[in-house]
Amino acid sequence: MLVAGRRSRVSDDAAEQIRLLAEEMGLRPGDRILPERELAVRLGMGRTSVREGLRALEVVGYVEVVPSKGVFLKEGAAGPFDRLVRSWLSAHQGSLRELVELREALETQAAGLAAERATDDDRWAVRRAVARQREAEVDDDPDAFVAADNTFHDAIARATGNNLLRRALASIGREVEVYKLTTARLGPSARRWAMVDHERIATAIETGDADGARATMRSHIVETPLRIGVLGEAPPISSERGGQA
Repeated sequence: MLVAGRRSRVSDDAAEQIRLLAEEMGLRPGDRILPERELAVRLGMGRTSVREGLRALEVVGYVEVVPSKGVFLKEGAAGPFDRLVRSWLSAHQGSLRELVELREALETQAAGLAAERATDDDRWAVRRAVARQREAEVDDDPDAFVAADNTFHDAIARATGNNLLRRALASIGREVEVYKLTTARLGPSARRWAMVDHERIATAIETGDADGARATMRSHIVETPLRIGVLGEAPPISSERGGQA
């Protein structure tokens, strides 16, 4: 079992080893990567680590997973894994801005409605998600932190009582997940910002402060990517991996 707090480093290390092997084998864009089982044998690591490494490479656009066919090297895939992360962020500035704008519109409104309509169970779910984030931060477990982050935002969406709004948020879930998985490799600063914002949002919802919930959620969605350099020049990859936006 992986030690808590090491999962992101393990997946990144596996990703780099897979990339180096593909380079050593002379694979070109469009070529099929070795199957998971063979990669595990060649690299001397468990299949779980290989799977996480491939997922990390897929997130940053190094490989493409084709169902029932395998994993293939994508066009333009080159360079160390940390450089791939920075390149992905740079190449997706436009779509990231659009995602932030859409989240601002949807989640700002969701926070306000949650403050107005939340039941005791809803408020407990929001606060419990914050507590789980705090536990993950203490354990230095970025994967658990991201999972709790997703639970936090979904709990707020449920608290609105608006099924269409919740479905609208769910429709961009994949894009949001890719964004978080990528920024998780920029270092721990985003986790600290997220914790402060989430605590304030949870308090506003608990006290029925709709205006405060909207204002804090808007700041959280819009300013966090600016604080960590996602919208703009991407900061250097930290040797202490694991932050997330």
